[in-house]
Amino acid sequence: MLGLALLWTFAGCTTVKEKFDKLVDHLPEKITFWSKPAPPEPDYYLHNVRYPGETLTIIAEWYSGDKENWRALAAANPILNPDHIDIGAKIRVPKKLLHNRERMPKDFVETVEKRREAEKARLAKASAPTRAKPARPKPAYYYHRVRYSGETLSMIAKWYTGDAENWHALTRVNPELDPNRIIIGAQIRIPGKLLNTREPMPQDFIDLPRPVKEPTPSPSALSQVETSQEGAEPAAPSPPLVAETGELELFGPR
Repeated sequence: MLGLALLWTFAGCTTVKEKFDKLVDHLPEKITFWSKPAPPEPDYYLHNVRYPGETLTIIAEWYSGDKENWRALAAANPILNPDHIDIGAKIRVPKKLLHNRERMPKDFVETVEKRREAEKARLAKASAPTRAKPARPKPAYYYHRVRYSGETLSMIAKWYTGDAENWHALTRVNPELDPNRIIIGAQIRIPGKLLNTREPMPQDFIDLPRPVKEPTPSPSALSQVETSQEGAEPAAPSPPLVAETGELELFGPR
């Protein structure tokens, strides 16, 4: 009996040893299975488009610090249309470009959009042709107020336009005026295109001596002159004067 027990014990020990040896033989495989490395992290940070107005340049500026990296985002998202990004789209941002992992806020999108619009307006203004401001139109008329006795339309025309014959033009632009009866205090319009001076006419200009203009004789008068005394000429009309009542009698331009 003792022998059988020893034999059974020995046989049992052999079985246990074989099982242990097999366990040890398979242990490296189990260790290898347990120690497998974790799967590598993705090479991209995923951005979810949430706000209207988001563009690749805005996304690139927020996450990488440089808006010019939008080209790298376009290359990393080949199926994306860079000109039309829908809300909800997933944008892959290469991790080698990442300088910021915080989610892009809405106010950043709005700030960049305002800055872009201001820059666009500045460039448009700079490229627009410079237009000279139109000159303010001069008044059509200068108004002269009759102040002195002896003023005539020819005197007024001479002073303001440089040519006494412009009294005809003054008559046309003052149709309500009786050129033979100018009242002190009357206002006379002078066309701006004729003006040589805007200085008011002084009284001493009226007192200057002026040559008397000879009238053109008619054919009948010429025949009479031939028979008249040699050198005789018809008398020139008297210059118009302002009456004591303040009215001016005109008999022709002076």
